[in-house]
Amino acid sequence: MLNSAINEREIQCQNLDDFTKKIHQEIVEITSSLNWTIESIKADNDNMLVCPYDSSHQISKKMLYRHLECCQWKQEGYNEFDIPLPESNLPLNSYSSIKLDSKMQNSILQREKEKHPTLKIANYECPTWHKLYISFFMFFATYLNNIKFLIFPYFIYV
Repeated sequence: MLNSAINEREIQCQNLDDFTKKIHQEIVEITSSLNWTIESIKADNDNMLVCPYDSSHQISKKMLYRHLECCQWKQEGYNEFDIPLPESNLPLNSYSSIKLDSKMQNSILQREKEKHPTLKIANYECPTWHKLYISFFMFFATYLNNIKFLIFPYFIYV
């Protein structure tokens, strides 16, 4: 009984060894068909960095900046079809700028929350606070005597 169990284990071990050799050979063939070597792949892995937004992402140093931009965008709840709001190039004292301090912003948000109980007020730790922030400005437009904006103005938070 013990001998048959040992023989069975040896057969399983041999099968596993044959399988790993076969897979290794397939990997070598695939990499050589791509004009790569196993050593070059290992060297490339040493140059890879881990994404701070998603630890399952490994990025090369030359693609890091572009990847971080896209990954942060997705982390904040956006997708590739969303368009970022343009940065304001207007001076702070521009007539088309609306200045909000945090006290005024909070009072407007609280009033709108009373009118619209389903409104969720974001904090800046929330990954999708940008979308909620835009919703705030839509409510703010209503708050300003239902002004219809032909061109959405730049808002500057101070």
